[in-house]
Amino acid sequence: MDKVTQELLRKPFEPRLISQFPPNAGQKAGLDYVNHAVVTDRLLSVDPEWTWEPLTEGVPQLDEFGGIWIKLTVAGVTRIGYGDRGMMKGADGVKNAISDAIKNAAMRFGIALDLWSKEEIRLAKTPGSAPEILSVDDLALIDKLVDHRSKHMPFDAVAFSNWIIQTFGCSSYDQAPRSAMPRIIAMLCKTPKNHQWPEGEEPENIELPDNLKAIFNQFTTKGE
Repeated sequence: MDKVTQELLRKPFEPRLISQFPPNAGQKAGLDYVNHAVVTDRLLSVDPEWTWEPLTEGVPQLDEFGGIWIKLTVAGVTRIGYGDRGMMKGADGVKNAISDAIKNAAMRFGIALDLWSKEEIRLAKTPGSAPEILSVDDLALIDKLVDHRSKHMPFDAVAFSNWIIQTFGCSSYDQAPRSAMPRIIAMLCKTPKNHQWPEGEEPENIELPDNLKAIFNQFTTKGE
């Protein structure tokens, strides 16, 4: 990829093309972003023949964590991205995950990278702005649930860790915000199709120390 193409991809967006998350968007509230249509327009303007494909062969399918890995190719260069379905279900969930994955991979080409960089700098300079991360007990509970799930079905711990990192924008899974716990627990307790837990072995019935059981109950009552 030549320097001109790189500069075109990284060119800052006009203010009219930049959106902002609403006040009820949690940690993202007030953050600037560009939507899928704007990112697609930038890709088309730089390389009309850009393409994407699932990282795994065949029809795009969500992984067990509700996300999808893709390969995005622009001007002959291919980079990886991961997208999350968010709270959407069914076909809408797949479409949202693909859209999110394209934006995620596009960022690795420099598209809208300035928006991400500005926000990271702002958070670093704002006292008390960093979210509370998973506690030692939170991580211990996650480990217990991972061990339990691994005993009863195939489980890709690396993929699970990557899902946490990509979905919650953290450097490692143990640095995820504590607000992620409801979704993490829901994912580990989710029953796949055609699977039946042995009697008494359902995730909600596993034996836990009182401190971990309290955390489990706290976050499962909040739902996903």
